[in-house]
Amino acid sequence: MINEKDINFFKENGYLIGKKVIDSPKKIETLRKAVKDILTGKRDFECNPYNLKRYKFTEGYKKNHSPEEIEYDINTELGKFDNGWWLNKEIRDLVFSKDIAKMAAKLMGVNSVRIWHDQILSKPPIENLNNNNKANIGWHQDRGYWTCCSKENMITAWLALQDTNIDNGSMRFVKESNKWGLVSEGGDFFASDLEKLKAKLIKDGKKWLEISNDLKAGEVSFHDAFTFHGSGPNFSKKPRMSIALHLMPGDNTYNPSGTFHETAKALGPFAKKGTIFKEPFNPLIWSEE
Repeated sequence: MINEKDINFFKENGYLIGKKVIDSPKKIETLRKAVKDILTGKRDFECNPYNLKRYKFTEGYKKNHSPEEIEYDINTELGKFDNGWWLNKEIRDLVFSKDIAKMAAKLMGVNSVRIWHDQILSKPPIENLNNNNKANIGWHQDRGYWTCCSKENMITAWLALQDTNIDNGSMRFVKESNKWGLVSEGGDFFASDLEKLKAKLIKDGKKWLEISNDLKAGEVSFHDAFTFHGSGPNFSKKPRMSIALHLMPGDNTYNPSGTFHETAKALGPFAKKGTIFKEPFNPLIWSEE
């Protein structure tokens, strides 16, 4: 599904938009339910994720809040959860999809792919929010958060769970920003004022051309770890849901001088520089061998 034209476009621009990976509307609805289940504390597997720092579905939270209150939270705040594949069967099946991994391998130029981590996202309608910026995602480079990884050619596959465009808060790429290197610590995912952050990032005269990541339900986009991206408000009536698969070369290793990242905790107390991120936390999902 990835050809030489796609590869060249990706290298030049830092993104690739619109590869169909799911044809079934029923499957899309199943994945939307999976996103909601994760964000409301339902689980298919018994594991206890290690990065619960901002998630509300701890047992104490569920005990002290009604189902109506939990549902309200899902529709009025940006829903974000890492490593959904730990909890939900449908997400796990998606994460282990060889089709997506093989496409990512061709764009990264590698012969094996591991999962770094997934990210479950649900952007609520702006009419449910207290202000216009609450569910925005600030301009950032993924690489800014991933410098504990030795490999720079990491990639994100972003799956749309509804038709997605600027009206419902599509992700936006900054064209050719993949060539800038790591800028200003890579931006800020949690900065809601997109214009203010943009002004800070381009103060040295960089060309800034935003491309809306317009996708049909079941299509996936890819972007380079250095590509600046962010998203604005959702003006539709339903949550804009997506699943991001953050993927890496199979031989990616730990760099202790890099920025702290929750995923690196999985290496444990005896981790050393050069340790490969591997099973069970970072499974190999595709290999030519």
